[in-house]
Amino acid sequence: MQKFISAFLVMMILAMVTMVASAQSAVPDFKAYLQGVSEYFQADPAEVQEVASYLTRTDEVPVAYMVARKAGVDPMVLAQARYDGAKWGDLLRKYGVGTDLFHVEVRGFVPSAVYQPILDKFPEEQPDAWATAPLTDRDMLNLANLIFIRDHYGYSMYRVMAMRDKGKGFPAIQSEAWAVAQGPEAKRKTAKAGF
Repeated sequence: MQKFISAFLVMMILAMVTMVASAQSAVPDFKAYLQGVSEYFQADPAEVQEVASYLTRTDEVPVAYMVARKAGVDPMVLAQARYDGAKWGDLLRKYGVGTDLFHVEVRGFVPSAVYQPILDKFPEEQPDAWATAPLTDRDMLNLANLIFIRDHYGYSMYRVMAMRDKGKGFPAIQSEAWAVAQGPEAKRKTAKAGF
């Protein structure tokens, strides 16, 4: 009986360790995500962290930096306005920035439940209307992150769209894009580091 209890306890401990390890691997790496944003926008990592601290969602940071760069304002000003309840659309209008800032070039229909409705707001035959496309805050978040991940890592925007459709958050998508950008050679060097 004592052997059975000991074996049971060992199995329970192993199961708990496995659950904790898998839960930790599912946790998005916000630090790495913000590092990527910092690199892409060539911004001080401490500043990016501070901007993120004012935003409701960490993955709004690319929106803040894209709008700030286009408007010629400090991203912290935008983050503080968001903290005070401002909508992204209101901030774009305030600083004279059009929603064409978030336009991405695609050909034809994209089978994406998340992105196709957004892309439909940019009619191909009316590029003059892109600056006033009726984007929601979520639309801007999705497009800004798509642009950031695509351009910074050279990652397929269609893969980003597919992962977003499957419910993945942008820190997780960024992590995968970063790993792909490192390539197999970089992965081998990393695996051997310190040994």
